[in-house]
Amino acid sequence: MKYRIWAPVLVLFPAAWFLLAACRPDVSPDLERIRLFSIPYGRFDGEIDLFTHTTGGVCPEVCFFMRDGIFYVGNASAKKVLQFTSYGDLLSVYYNPEAVPAPSFSAAGTDSGENAVRTQKAVAYPFNRISAVAVDSEKRMLVADALPSERAEYNEEEELMLENIVVRFDAAGQFLDYIGQEGAGGTPFPPLSGIFLNAEDELFVVARKQDGMEVFWYDAGGRLLYRVPVSQKALPSPYPDGQKSILSLSDVFPARRGDTLYFKLDCYREVVDSETGSASGIAFDRSVLYPFSVRKAEFGAFLELPVYEDTGGNASLPPVLKPYGVLGITENGRLFLYSPVARGYEICIADLHSGRIQRRTLPVDYADQVYNVFHLSEDGILSAVLAGAGEAAVVWWRTDALTGDSLR
Repeated sequence: MKYRIWAPVLVLFPAAWFLLAACRPDVSPDLERIRLFSIPYGRFDGEIDLFTHTTGGVCPEVCFFMRDGIFYVGNASAKKVLQFTSYGDLLSVYYNPEAVPAPSFSAAGTDSGENAVRTQKAVAYPFNRISAVAVDSEKRMLVADALPSERAEYNEEEELMLENIVVRFDAAGQFLDYIGQEGAGGTPFPPLSGIFLNAEDELFVVARKQDGMEVFWYDAGGRLLYRVPVSQKALPSPYPDGQKSILSLSDVFPARRGDTLYFKLDCYREVVDSETGSASGIAFDRSVLYPFSVRKAEFGAFLELPVYEDTGGNASLPPVLKPYGVLGITENGRLFLYSPVARGYEICIADLHSGRIQRRTLPVDYADQVYNVFHLSEDGILSAVLAGAGEAAVVWWRTDALTGDSLR
């Protein structure tokens, strides 16, 4: 099997392209939220378990994906994936029969009436620790999972536990294979940062390593195309030579089309005591985004990203700068960033082509912030699971209308 391993190389450009430097929280209008349906808590058919915490905190309790109005909710503690329509109708349950009861509509359940069998699907699979879900244009579902401890491997040279895989199911729910480092059936991955699909249904697996990250790129059939190791020590710097800074690689994700990977760096600088002249700590300074061409193995000019200015509700005080988190990128190159705020979340939408910035507030009551997880679709629809004390709500914001990003 032929594939390429690329080590990133810095190519210098005369100037970086700057987006707006900051998003001010006091002028961000609200964006209307649409509640679609709710998911009760529990371990039966259409329920999720947020409170057992069987994963030990090593992966999110809930992962979430939406495509073409169909919602996929992975639940780590219950070891299952639920598939819903936008009206909340339960379509499928992919479940570990040793962890939860068989769905009532399955052949193994208590009620296997003809109508239930025709309209709902139950798929048994020995999930161990679900951490991400994705679905391609052919309705194949990919689930990031972990092997049982007795099947895990240990890389002594890099001091990494290798136990993560990406399980693939076809549109009918049949198990296809699992993807490891070399492709189908390959060596398990180190801890995962995320899995991504591009417009060609190609899979990108981003793994965390001791000194940075590594990106694995596969074609739609699961054949490994490229490996891109990214060392924290070899990251490009947006600062002039000799200027001290600390760079943190916070996110790596692919463009929806082409061979570009994006590297988001959060940059910190020393704080110098004005009286003593000695370093007294570090403070966040800026965030930048580096595009990287995989086929050329070159970084392009960095983009200066917006940062969140936190005034603590008092506009008279100097703001504290904070980095935004990444929600995702759309087909048309809009990068969605977010930050928790007192009223919920602020999103900042940066057009990577024009540099235009849009800001909105997503009001979320404190009672609905027990657990929140978001997903950005390729056509710019932002959806979320907002877990409160009694149930979890599935909602969306039609941000595609805000940006004109809709593909349909």
